[in-house]
Amino acid sequence: MGAGAVFVGWWFFETREPVYHGQKLSAWAQQVGVGEEQPFSAPTAEAVAAICAIGTDALPLAIGWFDPDAHASFRTKCGDLVDYFNAKQRWLHFDTERFKPQPKPDWARAVFFALGTNAQSAIPQLVQRLTTADPNVAGNVAEALVYLGPASIPPLLSVLISTNSRAAGLAAYCLSRFGTNSAAAIPALLQNLKSTNESLANDSAFALAGIAPGSPTVSAALIERLEVADGEHTLGTFVTLDILGLFFASNAIAAVPVLEEIIAKADERAVRNRAIRTLALIDPTKAVHYQGGFEATSESPKNPR
Repeated sequence: MGAGAVFVGWWFFETREPVYHGQKLSAWAQQVGVGEEQPFSAPTAEAVAAICAIGTDALPLAIGWFDPDAHASFRTKCGDLVDYFNAKQRWLHFDTERFKPQPKPDWARAVFFALGTNAQSAIPQLVQRLTTADPNVAGNVAEALVYLGPASIPPLLSVLISTNSRAAGLAAYCLSRFGTNSAAAIPALLQNLKSTNESLANDSAFALAGIAPGSPTVSAALIERLEVADGEHTLGTFVTLDILGLFFASNAIAAVPVLEEIIAKADERAVRNRAIRTLALIDPTKAVHYQGGFEATSESPKNPR
């Protein structure tokens, strides 16, 4: 009876996986060089072609690879039976590793990388998984949504206004990858830029830079974020200064007095230096007056005195 249960469990987990040219989907997924630019290397090109041949039949398993607990209870029972079977005889030995419930988000991401927009039917399931507690899984889900193209935008807009700050930050990242196609996200991102959750606010700032570079409205919101800081400089200050200078310099002249105040009053040398750099991008003439006072920090070589 125990051996029969072990066989059934083994058969369920070993034969449900799609196969192409004698190789399982999981093997093809591990062969993909995720993020490679075309033309792909030979191994990646072969694996992408194989996964595309499997097509949407790969989706149920790929989505399941994002779920560490999808079959945890059943897998654990199978693993216990396998251990019992191994202990009772010496002729056959089954590996219990395959029964351990664990996510394989990198394999799943590889499948969506290969299928691209052909996997858009999975968008609702992937959006739901942005809220998973495992940051590695959630991050890979976000990348998978990017591979599926702008069709992901409407459901991502709903996540952007959710109370789950980490999921909202991931949604902001995804939307930023679609550039101006995500313009509908700008109002929600501007609201999240004011969030007391600094991570979400920073993610929103980066997203706004990707979606609406040079926008006077966004520039004004970034300047306001510097003003609201009121001398309390955190990572958010560095993020805002960098984005303001690199993406909004042409429409950020109103930031000059704010930057000059930071240069004059900030206690940290790194903050003053970053403000001088940003000022140089926005108003080089003004910045000349301060660059003589540019101070060495861990971010810049120390000048001999």
